[in-house]
Amino acid sequence: MSLFSRLAAVWNACFAQPAVERSLEQAIKRQRPKRILEIGLGDGQRARRAISLAQRYHARHEIHFTGIDLFEDRHRDQPPFPLKDAYRQLRSTAARIRLVPGDAYGALVRAANSLSGVELVLISADVSKASLASAWFYLPRTLAKNAIVLWADGTLPDGEYRQVPRAELLAAARPVRMVRRRAA
Repeated sequence: MSLFSRLAAVWNACFAQPAVERSLEQAIKRQRPKRILEIGLGDGQRARRAISLAQRYHARHEIHFTGIDLFEDRHRDQPPFPLKDAYRQLRSTAARIRLVPGDAYGALVRAANSLSGVELVLISADVSKASLASAWFYLPRTLAKNAIVLWADGTLPDGEYRQVPRAELLAAARPVRMVRRRAA
């Protein structure tokens, strides 16, 4: 890493604005992930940033990025981000890109068995909590042993990510048991 890259890394880790950038920078510096999963891509800039930060520690082609988003099916209040544009934008990073269209639940149902060893998960604030509640069940099977899950759930100011503790993740992943009622 060049001197300029090191100075830029120190500056971003301490002073980057908004604070979301700092939490992302610190998590990637700590984890040094090769496999990243992002649920809710926004405009793709956060994904590009995460990939470039991870590429500081690994060769460009060693980074595997999987993005889950509604793409063309986004709600009216969110700006459009077509799948083709997302792929074109992220492919320029030279990382291995996989984009899975759909909500968090539907996409994880389809992709969970083919995803493995994910070291960093980013969950956007734009992701529907109802869809995410069902998706938690499939997330642990995709994760590496020491994976970090960051979620912008609105509990921290300025849309910052909070790290989801392993115990909370496993509790959320427990299947909901249906209670059968007997007829009277």
